[in-house]
Amino acid sequence: MNTSPRISINKLMEYMTALPSRRVEIVDDQKNPQANKPKITWCAKARKAIIEFIAGGCVDESILDDEIERLQGAIEVLDDKDPKKFESKKKKIEVEIDAINSFKGLERKFNLKDVRFSKPGKKPRYLDYSGVHVSVRPEILVATKKYEHIGCLKLYLTKNDRLSNEDADFLCAILNHYADRYLSPCGSADPRACIVIDVFGERIFTASTEVKRHEAQIRNACNQIRETWSKIKRKPVDNGNDDGQSEMNLFE
Repeated sequence: MNTSPRISINKLMEYMTALPSRRVEIVDDQKNPQANKPKITWCAKARKAIIEFIAGGCVDESILDDEIERLQGAIEVLDDKDPKKFESKKKKIEVEIDAINSFKGLERKFNLKDVRFSKPGKKPRYLDYSGVHVSVRPEILVATKKYEHIGCLKLYLTKNDRLSNEDADFLCAILNHYADRYLSPCGSADPRACIVIDVFGERIFTASTEVKRHEAQIRNACNQIRETWSKIKRKPVDNGNDDGQSEMNLFE
């Protein structure tokens, strides 16, 4: 069992601006993902379709349209007799459709020319900030036409929370650091290619010139996370109730 302090990039972003009580909850959830109540994973199918579309060069819109059609078909065949469960399942599918429709056309806002997009390998890599492993998991890698990687892209798929400029700056700074560390030759990441897309907000963010300042703030936050981690007890796990959600919860 890995006992090192760890946190996902999205939860680290939330931690940066959270109140003290919420910060403790975030660290507890990351240390005890199986013991705490699992969170529902939303927009998995929309995420997959958007990734396929971008990785294909943002040219084949049928990837998005076909997924919308499949999702609409899934609504039509729902047959749950419990009205509450039916509405819950229907809402989840409708949010998937909304995500794809919100994304359509956003690729035209990329401030990049002559680049290639591709999907990353499945083996996760972590960034270490002050002894805390940060799970980044970019969905797309960005490279030049000569196949030199210069950045990476992350999707933000939360329907009811818009990504603030401050939060986006932190996310993009981490992506820039990840690209410098693992992707770019000689640490030559291009901040314009370190991208976060707020899908429902229909906004695209890129790393700013304040990457170094943000990195110092992130390291300070991770120092606090490491200290809090050591004070939180590991909770017993109910193996009968996990349903495979813990891994998804950890990296959301």
